[in-house]
Amino acid sequence: MRRGHLIGWMLFLASAMVYLLAGIQAGDWLVIIGSVIWAIACLVFLITDGAFRRGGDRSERPG
Repeated sequence: MRRGHLIGWMLFLASAMVYLLAGIQAGDWLVIIGSVIWAIACLVFLITDGAFRRGGDRSERPG
């Protein structure tokens, strides 16, 4: 995964945490549930796209 994509997805994850905290503070269960689903979706994308693999980005190496 390119560094820019990783940073972008981490920012999406951070925004999910901000909305989660706002939902908790407001007591709005719909916002809380939506934020949790959004955060899980971001994590699933990061994990399945190989963001946490060791050895750098293998998808951009030739061969």
